[in-house]
Amino acid sequence: MVNEPNLDEFKIKKTTYKFTQIKKYQPKMHFIIKKSKKKLIDEILELITPKSKTQSVKTTAYLKQKKALDIKILGAGAIIFLVILVLIFSLFGSFSAEQEKPQAQALASFSGDIKYNVIDSGVLSYGGQADHKYQAYIILDKTAQNLSSLKLIAKLYSEDLPKQVFILDYYRDGADTYPEFRKRFQAYMEHYGWVVNDITLEDLKNLPPQSTILILTGYLPKKLLGNEDFPSIVDLAKKGNTIIYLGQPFDKVLNEVGSIEQADAQKVSQLEIKFETKTKLASAENFSLQSPYYAASYQERQPNLIWGSISLINLPNNGYILILPQALDGGWAANPYLAAADIARLVNSQPHILPISVVEKEISLQNQTSRITLFFDPMQTTRAFGRITFKIVDKKNNTKYEFFDWPFYTTTNSDLYVDDSIFVPTYLGGTRKVITLNLNENPLREVKLSYEVYKDGVLLQSFPIEQGLTPTIVTRATPVAFSLEPGEYILKVRDSNGNYYAGAKIKIKELDVDIKGVSTTSGFKEGKFNITFYSQNNTVVVPYVKIYVENKRDAPVKEYKNVEQVFYETPTNFQRGEYTFVFDFGGYIKRITKKYDVSLDLWERTDMQILGLLNIIVFIAIAYALTRPKKELFALDIPDFPFQEYKEIRLKPSQIIEVFEIVNREYRWDRMPLSSSEIKDGFLKLTLDGNPIVIGEYNLEKILDRMVEKNLLKTKFGYWIPTKWVEETYNNQSTKILMYRFLRDIFVNNAIKFSKLKMTEGYDIKILINQTIYYLYIFDHDYSFIKNSILKANETTCWIIFESQEQQQEFLEEISNGTSKAFLLFKLYLNSDKIKLITADSIEEYIKHLKI
Repeated sequence: MVNEPNLDEFKIKKTTYKFTQIKKYQPKMHFIIKKSKKKLIDEILELITPKSKTQSVKTTAYLKQKKALDIKILGAGAIIFLVILVLIFSLFGSFSAEQEKPQAQALASFSGDIKYNVIDSGVLSYGGQADHKYQAYIILDKTAQNLSSLKLIAKLYSEDLPKQVFILDYYRDGADTYPEFRKRFQAYMEHYGWVVNDITLEDLKNLPPQSTILILTGYLPKKLLGNEDFPSIVDLAKKGNTIIYLGQPFDKVLNEVGSIEQADAQKVSQLEIKFETKTKLASAENFSLQSPYYAASYQERQPNLIWGSISLINLPNNGYILILPQALDGGWAANPYLAAADIARLVNSQPHILPISVVEKEISLQNQTSRITLFFDPMQTTRAFGRITFKIVDKKNNTKYEFFDWPFYTTTNSDLYVDDSIFVPTYLGGTRKVITLNLNENPLREVKLSYEVYKDGVLLQSFPIEQGLTPTIVTRATPVAFSLEPGEYILKVRDSNGNYYAGAKIKIKELDVDIKGVSTTSGFKEGKFNITFYSQNNTVVVPYVKIYVENKRDAPVKEYKNVEQVFYETPTNFQRGEYTFVFDFGGYIKRITKKYDVSLDLWERTDMQILGLLNIIVFIAIAYALTRPKKELFALDIPDFPFQEYKEIRLKPSQIIEVFEIVNREYRWDRMPLSSSEIKDGFLKLTLDGNPIVIGEYNLEKILDRMVEKNLLKTKFGYWIPTKWVEETYNNQSTKILMYRFLRDIFVNNAIKFSKLKMTEGYDIKILINQTIYYLYIFDHDYSFIKNSILKANETTCWIIFESQEQQQEFLEEISNGTSKAFLLFKLYLNSDKIKLITADSIEEYIKHLKI
């Protein structure tokens, strides 16, 4: 009897084939040379010369004389052509060089360099005693060489981040492209500033926490199911590691010799990871994984997806498992370069760990060495972890990243309360403001304390908190005033031995000066200037200012008191150049440089000189073209394309509604409005005689307009929805569901978490931006939202979304005349920014502003 083969011992190798589509009909060009016995100049002259016998004789005589000049004209034409080339390269050479400069390769050799050193860092107090928070800061010195641009990206996290990457060296299935992938992945990670190492299965047992482990084996190694001597994949993650697994579900595993075998069902169930193959997934966020096979979840929870197809499993001790539901070759169609770029980006960006604050800053390279001060957003905790990344671009336009991790924490138990951190300086009429120091340092002792003011880590001034000694467990309120120049400072409390107790950021109010001419734009020609003083875009009265023009002896020195706008007059003998206006406010000096450009005469302007030269060149070129030697003429013979037959069909309204149902079913939506492109794609799902229905833009527009006219569809914001759905599902509130679809696309494009449309829960939509919840109400001439928004405004900020600026203005006019208690409360919350009015066309810009 013949033994049946053991199918488990066989491996199926998938091969990817690529086909190039060729059109059935391709046009071919046939060239027919038509010989002409006449020169081109003869034909031109025949066209422009009247037909007469006299003129014909003259023309013939002219052509006989011209034959002797043909060679001379040809030589002159060549010289003119060379002159034109020289002029073009001299005028536009720099432009051409810029355009033809090759793009730098992402992994090219890097010629720039940056060195940095942390000067100071810590966690400051923020706000008053009632709303007290904490604020992290860091001060760096940087030295840059051979760089064209430098950007600093600082992110603050509530947990420590992985610091090293390990790739498991084990048998692999479905990974024929792994050698090239490994090489490219190494290069990409070095580009991001990471170090990559290989690790064996046995070494996983002794791996330190805060590591990223890549398991790219296609099937889970058998040992990682776990046993008494070896930790499971879940146990490894619970040590504080991030594991990225690329492969199939755990029902089959790779054994010790690299063969695929059935997994122990009991051990798989103990992992508590469930796989759902019926869930339809699609990669997003420019992640290129194809045909994601399944979604994974932990302990009966719903799958948590990032980038559309990656299943995220959260575990204790800041452990994570990221499951990519495909093998290496199948997931990227055997493209190791694309796979390496995607997985390197996943490791570097850590999308599963959300930062609590992000600060981005373009760094000036005007000076090779400079100091950088960064303040993060306020936070609730006294401890955080920072990742500081430099995006550096060298002179050859190659880009590279370098990063370092930095802890932020408080070192004392004391706080410094500043209710309003913006101080009006004394030279703008500012008075003293009370700040409160709450000391709580054991053991109790008495020390000599002082306030110290720092700018970019440099001590500017110091003054005592009180004349005598201060106990280390006490509360002291001190009135202070400052006469510093505008900017951000750190106020620290230290004792006479230099010991630090508390600190807070303060900001000196900005002061701007606007200089305009009285009768002309600049004012230099007549020597008369209107000068206005601003602070935070509002005019401000300055108690005292002295104004003069630097290095201009005949310019008067004038003093003014208690003014917000002054008229300054000086002699009119200004020459072309730059002039510096000096404003001395009695404690702060501000200099503003203005440029005076004298108008040139027409013949002095360089652009007019170039234009005149080009006119001469064009005239010579035209003259040369009329005397060119004969050219052979060509004609194109292009055959007709084959006729394509189209069949006209009539569609019933029910078939149009069916398209909406098909698209919603495909996207797993519940009666959601559609755009015209989605409706057009939906028609392809309908068939007639076995062929899909193809509809053009014009016909689609006509059909939709007709359906709207018959009240079978509702439309707004470029979306359509069946009227029947609005009546049955959305309580006849078509504006709300159409606006919701419009907002939904904005939320998705900007990676904002949002809820479904919930008109019965006291709000319409709930969104999450930077860990802050916002409640949204869509205006639909139903004023019930006023009461609901007042209630929700006690929790967080509420947004009222209007279709247009005109609709918002009409609403403001209506509530301005309202005298009910609800209207009055609503206006109070509106004035305090707890409720905001936003139009549909401005909400996306506002969201981007909040995410910064």
